[in-house]
Order: sequence, then C-alpha cells, then structure tokens
Amino acid sequence: MWTRRISSSWPGMHLPRSERSSGELPTGAHPSDSSGWIIPLAAVRTPQVKFMILWSAPLVTTLEQLRFQFPTQSKAEYWEQHTETEAREHIRSDPDRYALVATDPADSLRRLNIPGLWLYGSRDVSVPAALSIERLEAPAAGGKPFEHVLFPGLGHSLSEVAALPVLLTWLKKTVTATQRDPIPTPAFQPFVG
Repeated sequence: MWTRRISSSWPGMHLPRSERSSGELPTGAHPSDSSGWIIPLAAVRTPQVKFMILWSAPLVTTLEQLRFQFPTQSKAEYWEQHTETEAREHIRSDPDRYALVATDPADSLRRLNIPGLWLYGSRDVSVPAALSIERLEAPAAGGKPFEHVLFPGLGHSLSEVAALPVLLTWLKKTVTATQRDPIPTPAFQPFVG
C-alpha cells in the first residue's frame, strides 16, 4: 500500500527509524472513533504525520461525546424519534456520569497545519456529526486545511462503497500536492482483522 496506516494507539505513532528517514511517502493517520481526540494530539507530537483522515471521529469534548451517546444508546432509530435540537440540548445540559477530564480536540487542531479529512454519516448515533462538522468549519474558515464530507443516510459505520472513493480522491489530491511524482491509485483491499 502506498500510505502507511498508523494505529490509533499511542505507541503506534512512534515510527521505526527506517520509516522516519525513508522520505518516499508522507505518513498519515487514518483510524476511527476515539481518534477524534487521539490523532490530532498525536499529530502535534509527531511531525512525521503529514495528513489525517478521520472516519466518524468526534470533534467534541470527551464529556460531550458521552452526553450524546447515552441518550442515543447507539440505536439507529434515534434520529427517527429525535431532532438535532434535542440532541444538542442533551450535549449541553445532561449531567456527566463520569468524573473525566474533558479532552477537547480543538486544542490540538489549533496547533496543526496539516491537511485533514473528516468523514461522517448524517445518521450517526455514536458521534454528534452535525456538531462536529460545525466545530470543524471554524478552523477551516480561518485557513486550516481541514475538510469534511457528510454522507446522507449513513450511520457511524460508513459504507466503504460510499466513503472509499471520496477518501482516495482526497488522498491522491492532497498527498500528490506534496510530492514530486504522482502517486499511483492502489487496488482496494479491505482490511479484515
């Protein structure tokens, strides 16, 4: 594969010396879920990371994420019975069930200037997609190279059939812009693990 996929686990961000010095391909990060907090933080601390692709990754604090997820209970029919306004009221005012520090990805995003692509489904019941997009648009409007795509009707587990062509087009455009030679389009082989 012509990109390196880095695990969302913190140790996965430490690249072997041979990988760091090769200079052949830019290193990027492409995990999902809690990576909305981890990947921007890791990219700030790992200058080898030159782009990010975040799949259904929250751009809200960890506590806001939980305030959204508890009422949805990850049930697909949530959006048939509730509105975005109701969901945001839960995020704003529900009591916190855990004594956690509110990790905010915005802190790391302010320090980053690498390209990033966020992919969301409009019917996600695990991540508040509309609020995450809203929070992404502010730094993008300020000149940060951040983009998003919202897939209507899809949930948290985005369809590879829908998302992969968008992801690959963005990746070729973005990574090629930083390279002297065009990057070949890879044959898609889904990860099974």
